[in-house]
Amino acid sequence: MRDPRDRQRGVAVLTAMLVVTLGTMIAVNMMWNASLAQRRAEAGLAADQGLAYLQGAEAWAGDILRLDKVEFPQSDHLGEIWAMELPPLPVDGGAISGRLEDLQGRFNINNLVTPQGSVDTVSLAQFERLLATLGLDPAAAGAVVDWLDADVETHFPNGAEDDAYAGANPPYRTPNWPITSTSELNAITGIEAEGYRTLLPYVTALPSGTP
Repeated sequence: MRDPRDRQRGVAVLTAMLVVTLGTMIAVNMMWNASLAQRRAEAGLAADQGLAYLQGAEAWAGDILRLDKVEFPQSDHLGEIWAMELPPLPVDGGAISGRLEDLQGRFNINNLVTPQGSVDTVSLAQFERLLATLGLDPAAAGAVVDWLDADVETHFPNGAEDDAYAGANPPYRTPNWPITSTSELNAITGIEAEGYRTLLPYVTALPSGTP
């Protein structure tokens, strides 16, 4: 006959193992939570630092442009101080640098359609020449115009309204509205990704009518 004390010792061992296991699980969970909290804090600090750097860069740009307005009110050229690249400045974990670009020196895509909604034929001809100069198909200008104008009628032989994009995966429609970012050119038939990369240094998306 087995001694009841053996059974009690077995129960005690199992209980001790269970306590150790639970304690280990709790400790691991606490360590994980502490590590997660630390990573969150580090990410928050990095975000705050990034915002501070951005605000500092904006303040620097504002000071440079105000100085330029005082010293050279009648003209702008790439020899002025605003066009000079900011030398790298050491910061925690790296360096920061930057430069200003005059986006009005690029072709404004939104000028293809006037603020009143009609096609600007002068801007259209300029854009067609730009496309040709860069080795792109000038006919793509018609699709860009249809992307911008307010109606859903295809006005150009190579235009493209909603039906041109209905077969895409996923399908989409023309916004018939000025673009807010030149990245929208990626979605326009005849331009797409390769053409966009070629155009990017030469185009901008400012309000229609901006010279």
